[in-house]
Amino acid sequence: MDIFAFLGGLALFLFGLYQIRTAMETFMKGRLRSVIGRMTAGTVRTIALGTGLTMLMQSSTAVTVVTVGMVESGALEKRKAFLLVMGANLGTTATAWLVALGASGGEKKSGNTVLLVLLCLGVLMEYFQRSAVKNGGMLLSGMGALFLGVEGMGTVMDVFPGLYGILPALGKNSLAALGAGMLLACMVQSSSAGIGILQVLAERGVIPAQAGMYMILGENIGTCVTTLAAGVGTGAAARSVTWFHLFFNVVGTMAALPVLAAIFHLLPQAGTAMGSAVGLAMFHTMFNAFNIAVFGPWIHQMQRINRSM
Repeated sequence: MDIFAFLGGLALFLFGLYQIRTAMETFMKGRLRSVIGRMTAGTVRTIALGTGLTMLMQSSTAVTVVTVGMVESGALEKRKAFLLVMGANLGTTATAWLVALGASGGEKKSGNTVLLVLLCLGVLMEYFQRSAVKNGGMLLSGMGALFLGVEGMGTVMDVFPGLYGILPALGKNSLAALGAGMLLACMVQSSSAGIGILQVLAERGVIPAQAGMYMILGENIGTCVTTLAAGVGTGAAARSVTWFHLFFNVVGTMAALPVLAAIFHLLPQAGTAMGSAVGLAMFHTMFNAFNIAVFGPWIHQMQRINRSM
């Protein structure tokens, strides 16, 4: 029965993300391209736009794919596209904070009852004809499903007890943990769901902070696969945006690895402090903010990357 609880939780989590994203896409009514076209002015503003849109859409992939399409059609210049991609990477960390909220309160059965009522109420609201009520229902059902899914995913250790021996070892081998994170992102086809599983494990004290942080870095790289697929068959400019997305995450990860190793060696208590759902959410946000701070000043030079592709 544990396998069904885990799969059901994962399905609910993904359904919640889908409901929230669909509700926001309906609200935008195809205006995403026009919003991006009008509001991309200045480095900070464009990064903030990418962050905000991704937080609303709950999908960095959706924002990045639209960005790639706009570059392909000539509606958006490459420099602004790079900035939007950077902002989207930061915006996607909002999901981790939602998971942290659910994981920290997931043990309360009364809270689960409220979430179930919220889910059912949202589904009923979707049958109304008025679009505002229907969209509101999708948001409610999405939030309820997402938090209930977090609780269900907590049974992962009952389904895969062998992880008790594997996860601690990953904390001592950064490259193996990176590979595991990339594999997890590809398997569930959602870095948000993959990171959510890690947060649930961390909240239950199963996965060491080191393993969780290294795997999050791997998930950031693994999620680039979808973006790269979106660039297949496009022109050189659009493809360069997809390759920048990969470059942004790979270089950032390579820069973060020695820093993390030094921190874990000199301040082992720091790793322990990050070993929770909130701690991993904080690390995910800090990593992407660090990447933006490093890449931002060099964005003009980044336009030359993969120009021939």
